[in-house]
Amino acid sequence: MNQKMPLYPASTIAKLFNLSERRIRQLAKEGIIPKTERGKYELVGAVQGYVAYLQDRALGQEVKTTDIQAQRLRLIKAQADDKELELQAKRGELLPANEVKAVWSRLVIATKTGFLALPDRLKQMLTLSDKERDVIDVEVRVILTNLSAYEDKPDNDNVHDNLQNKTTQSKVAEIETKTEIENTQPS
Repeated sequence: MNQKMPLYPASTIAKLFNLSERRIRQLAKEGIIPKTERGKYELVGAVQGYVAYLQDRALGQEVKTTDIQAQRLRLIKAQADDKELELQAKRGELLPANEVKAVWSRLVIATKTGFLALPDRLKQMLTLSDKERDVIDVEVRVILTNLSAYEDKPDNDNVHDNLQNKTTQSKVAEIETKTEIENTQPS
């Protein structure tokens, strides 16, 4: 013969556990305390569920509420981070990425233009020969080519130095051959 257990209101269970009625409803919603009907709980089931919950917490086992608490903490941290970014932007400490990119693009173009004009400017200033001007031009173009192909990886310095040396040597040899041919041809 099955005996039906008496049901108690949330206020009685709350007094027994020294919790608020709201917390009792939360525990029931989380499945920690079994609920039988609206606002009523079996005493034995409530005690056993709450004791098991406390044991799990004491042993450091995962409990649904700790997952919820962790999620809330992550949400609060994300919201605080967003507010900090907004504050930094208001102070002028942050710049929009598209503006930074546009400024750097203009800076790179101006630098490239200046480097490409360098051989002709040096030829006039220092009264260089065509061969000397061409050697400087090759060096400038090798540097610009290496910069345009640059990838930010560790130990990349040696690769670029070797590439630059090989490219420079072959271009200088090409210029010397061209100059020799021009010098051997009758005017």
